[in-house]
Amino acid sequence: MFQYFTIAYRNLTKHKFYSLINLLGLAIGTAACLLILHYVRYELSYEDFHEKSNQIYRLTLDVYEDGELLTQDAEVYPLAGPELKANLPEVLDYVRLHDQEQLAFGTDKYRNTERRAYYADPSVFSIFSLNMVQGDTAGALDEPFELVLTESKAKQYFGTTDVVGKTLDWFGGTYGPNNGKRLVKVTGVIEDLPPNTHLKIDFLISYISLQTIGYPMGWDANNEFTYLLMEPQTNLAAFSEKLNKFVESFQSAEGFEDSEERFIVQPMADIHLYSNKTFEPEANGDADTVTFLSVITLFILIIAWVNYVNLATARSVERAKEVGVKKAVGCSRLQLIRQFLFESLVINLLAMVLAVLIVYVSFAAFRNLSGQPLSIRLFSDSIFMLTIAGLVVIGTLLSGLYPALVLSSFRPVAVMKGKLKNTTHGRYLRQGLVVFQFLASVVLMVGTFTVYQQLAFMRQQELGMDIDQVLVVDVPLDIQIDSIARSRIGTLQQAWGNLSTVEAVGSSGAAPGTGYNFLSSNIGIRRIGDEKDNNITFYWYRADANFMDVLDMELIAGRNFQEGSRNERQILVNEKAVEMMGFTSAEEAIGQITTFYDSAEIIGVAQNYHHLSMKEPIIPLIYMHGSNNLYQYLRLNTDDLPQTLKQVEATYEEVFSGSTFSYFFLDDTFNQQYQAETQFGKVFGVFAGLAILVACLGLLGLSSYTSIQRTKEIGIRKALGASVSHIILLLTKSYFRLILIALVVAIPVANYVMGEWLNQFTYRIGISWWLFVVPGILVVLIALLAVSGQTLKSARSNPVKALRYE
Repeated sequence: MFQYFTIAYRNLTKHKFYSLINLLGLAIGTAACLLILHYVRYELSYEDFHEKSNQIYRLTLDVYEDGELLTQDAEVYPLAGPELKANLPEVLDYVRLHDQEQLAFGTDKYRNTERRAYYADPSVFSIFSLNMVQGDTAGALDEPFELVLTESKAKQYFGTTDVVGKTLDWFGGTYGPNNGKRLVKVTGVIEDLPPNTHLKIDFLISYISLQTIGYPMGWDANNEFTYLLMEPQTNLAAFSEKLNKFVESFQSAEGFEDSEERFIVQPMADIHLYSNKTFEPEANGDADTVTFLSVITLFILIIAWVNYVNLATARSVERAKEVGVKKAVGCSRLQLIRQFLFESLVINLLAMVLAVLIVYVSFAAFRNLSGQPLSIRLFSDSIFMLTIAGLVVIGTLLSGLYPALVLSSFRPVAVMKGKLKNTTHGRYLRQGLVVFQFLASVVLMVGTFTVYQQLAFMRQQELGMDIDQVLVVDVPLDIQIDSIARSRIGTLQQAWGNLSTVEAVGSSGAAPGTGYNFLSSNIGIRRIGDEKDNNITFYWYRADANFMDVLDMELIAGRNFQEGSRNERQILVNEKAVEMMGFTSAEEAIGQITTFYDSAEIIGVAQNYHHLSMKEPIIPLIYMHGSNNLYQYLRLNTDDLPQTLKQVEATYEEVFSGSTFSYFFLDDTFNQQYQAETQFGKVFGVFAGLAILVACLGLLGLSSYTSIQRTKEIGIRKALGASVSHIILLLTKSYFRLILIALVVAIPVANYVMGEWLNQFTYRIGISWWLFVVPGILVVLIALLAVSGQTLKSARSNPVKALRYE
């Protein structure tokens, strides 16, 4: 073993340039792999902390119209869970979580609006792994107006976690007397949930509280996240058929008409990466992103290993004499294979040490780049250490085995007679590997450009509204439901309107760019007189008479709401809603009575606008007249935003002293919908660049060695009158031929892969010709830079020295 190490050390130090290229390529590739694998591991770890995660399934609802899928909803009816448990033996238990999207809590010293508060059945503790640190899970949510909260929230409201038995003011919305204002009793404190869950929870209120305050419990509204605890090894396909047959029969027996709905059960562990339904608790991840980044990692590693194989086999003639002498003195082929594999092991071990150092230094930057709360424990994480060991072993075998077999196969007699040449199949292998390197580089470049083009396309599209210079103030729930405080919102709007930097003020109950948050939905709205029902989901929210003017939204037919004259039986609709209700034109819809809220007249039709991101289609919207809404919009006409914000906040505090001033800019919030794609583009771009860098390192080493091998040929050609440009063309044309082959293969591959990625967007770019031409030109330029240095040096060398070269 010591002998192998000595030989390996001598070979590495004798050829420092090539050793350095191999070392850097493998280190960069391995570091990139470790970082991406850490990210992928985190994305795949969602819900792992739940002990029964492999038995937990979420019940969701697909709605069809004449066989066509219209809506996939993450929420179902309140009765679904109890009925399934009572009638289907596969369902061991269920838990419902009702999300009212915002609830306000307060003490004498602190009050806040919370958006991770759920009404929950007591079974939440037996199905999910929620660790109770104060109180007892048994009976914690059995009675009305009982509350369990997390440790961080207990400290935020009370300054301590010893809070069992204490009470909080609770503003539960519009249900019940006193506008939903009550006292809730704290019955338990749970540990904060880890970030790798799709269901973030800060507060749990007993589900029976909903029934107590008059919330309807039936089959006419689907607002419940429902999770089922299933028998182990349940056949989901068979259960799904049984489930839907039961639900159809039950609804029919209860007098509900067939509405072409189908219940879907989702494994809880799949929700984060594979679910994109309406009213999800939060924006989920994307399995395609994980796949793309995994492929990039594989590309980088393979390219690094390819570099090693290329350089090792290219130097085979140089090491032939070493092999010949060793075989002549009795060294076996197995011993030679061990020697060359040991050299590969040494390089891979050194590269791994450097890679771990790179990971340690760059991890904070990578965490910011990925946008995920990643953490790393280098030497205390067993999986991380196993990954390191596995990469070293696999890298040693994949990068070292083929060169070892080639080098150990040389025949001593041929070597001693100087008859050994590089084989044709060896040259073809190296050329094939170079083609793969550039193919991967072109595909990654096309992918990077496509991602950035798609993001730019979505941000530049007309939204049907003007969101620039629009400040949105979020009014706390406790102010909205307090009749005295609410009456002062009009005073606040007037005061803001008097500011010279504020052009207009309006309000609405839901904000564009915030997804389905605060949107209400109704299925099957139609004009009165239509005999045919429909299963189309219409979304609605309240807006005042100034809302459309503030956002510069166009009214294409009818009139707007009248300020100071509120009539809930009069509604505005958008063009999509007109189409879904079956009207032939906007003008035809004016004055028609719809089934919305039993009976509501359409008084105006607004132009479509994108309430959701450009990834989603336009949704049918209904606007109900309402003032004193959650979101207050201020259109600003100033470049001095800091000073204007101070004025707006000061005015707010004059009207609502002591209340939290919460705001955002509408364009920032709207663009946050593309945050996942933006971060994906950044990560994709950085690691695509690393793959190209590693490929160029290999090309640099290979071209340098090839030039040295052809030194005598270059000297003869120069002695016979060949120009420097002719020599450069001679040495580089073979590489450009390989690049051309890589381009021809890469174009259909990149076109297919990026076409699949773009299919997830409703509004998408076409894949233009320049997305392939620009990467092709860049690859040619990068390759030229990589080979030109050594090539130019060889071409300009003194032919006398070249002819003396051995």
